[in-house]
Amino acid sequence: YGTMKIDQARKEAKRLLAQIADKEDPVESRKERKATEITLRDVFNDYFLKKRDRQGNKLRESTRSEYKMALDKAVEDYWDRPLADIDEMLVLRRYRKRLDESRDRAKAFHKVVTALFNFARVNYKRPSGESYFPNNPGQVIIDHNLRVRTPRRKTFIREEELTDWFDAVESLGTIEREFLLFVLMAGVRKTEAMSLMWESVDLRVGTFTLTDTKNREDVELPIPFHLLPLLKKRKGKGRVFPVGDDAKACLGKVRTASGVQFTLHDLRRTYATTAEDLDISGLTVKRLLNHKTDSDVTAGYQIPNLKRLRSVSDRVVREMLKRSGRLNADVVELRA
Repeated sequence: YGTMKIDQARKEAKRLLAQIADKEDPVESRKERKATEITLRDVFNDYFLKKRDRQGNKLRESTRSEYKMALDKAVEDYWDRPLADIDEMLVLRRYRKRLDESRDRAKAFHKVVTALFNFARVNYKRPSGESYFPNNPGQVIIDHNLRVRTPRRKTFIREEELTDWFDAVESLGTIEREFLLFVLMAGVRKTEAMSLMWESVDLRVGTFTLTDTKNREDVELPIPFHLLPLLKKRKGKGRVFPVGDDAKACLGKVRTASGVQFTLHDLRRTYATTAEDLDISGLTVKRLLNHKTDSDVTAGYQIPNLKRLRSVSDRVVREMLKRSGRLNADVVELRA
């Protein structure tokens, strides 16, 4: 009987015989009990172990961090409780609480709960094929018409705001100043700028390489000419722009000093808007912004080279500097 005492073994044997007499499969009963003990943490870990994106790649660590944060803020006390304990009433209560704090946080919580229960429905099944988790409590948000629909942002820094914005940015420390200028003048995503390493920067050629990007492709792009001499002055190791995880501090300083309310993604939209004002090819802008062009048949035939991309980048940056009053007779003033 192993480590089980004789009396315990007899009781267990009687229990199993009773199950058999009732035509109940003891093995299946054990699996059933085990399934009901699966915790939120178990499903979360399994999700990121097995889940793949549309291209068949494992999900990013940043996605895992975002999902964990969404759950930490809403159901932190349920991490090690059975997944079955998370029912519609709990999801509805916690969702409404998050909604009072932030629409975006409520939306994130609903998205993650729905994704995990969809995963559990498909991946945890009885031999008959029936799921142990057939119902998704996230559906209650839709049933009560409480789903948050966030319209796509269309904000950017307007031409008349650029002078004040540049004035405020130029009052920052070196790293913060160059970080914001890089996001604006290269049109990169926040995460791409924050994760850029010095080994991915070629100051001799004047390029930087984005690796493991959102669209899963590495891309080499020109360094904005306004920033190239500044970066050469402080060539180093590690991250090019070590501004912290979210750069909230430098954004807050600029918003306060300039009166311009903006996000880091607004800088990317400002780049795209400036390029459009200059009638630059949409395909070329997509290349510079590192947007996927798979759906554009023409894109497969047009391969802009680095020289072409640099020429376009220069035009966009010069236009921004001109609008901000920093360009005089084609001479760029680099303020320290």
